[in-house]
Amino acid sequence: MLPAVASTVLFGHERSELNKKTTYKTGDSANYVGVGFIVQKIVSGVKTYEATIIYKCKFTEGADSYVTKGESIEFQTPTLEGAISGLTSTVWKDVQEFASEEAAEEFIKTTLCIDEDGE
Repeated sequence: MLPAVASTVLFGHERSELNKKTTYKTGDSANYVGVGFIVQKIVSGVKTYEATIIYKCKFTEGADSYVTKGESIEFQTPTLEGAISGLTSTVWKDVQEFASEEAAEEFIKTTLCIDEDGE
């Protein structure tokens, strides 16, 4: 499940932390965001961590999916789709390998200017 605060960043929805309410409006507009992720690889018995940064992506909201069985509802994993764009320099992605997951995570946080609070 996408954290509620992420919907404000990705899709421009309004979030009230006072009453934990997210408001969706017809005029909400998705924002371009940077995305980073880490993939663990083992090559010739050596574990490495590959950090990937996508610099400019605009996501669209996926449809919520539910399965009903009698009196219970089964929630399906929501999905997101994104369109990737190049920066003015035409760069759209960087991939770098690291010996530790911590170093890969620090690379992503530093490159995308993410502070300790994840913002």
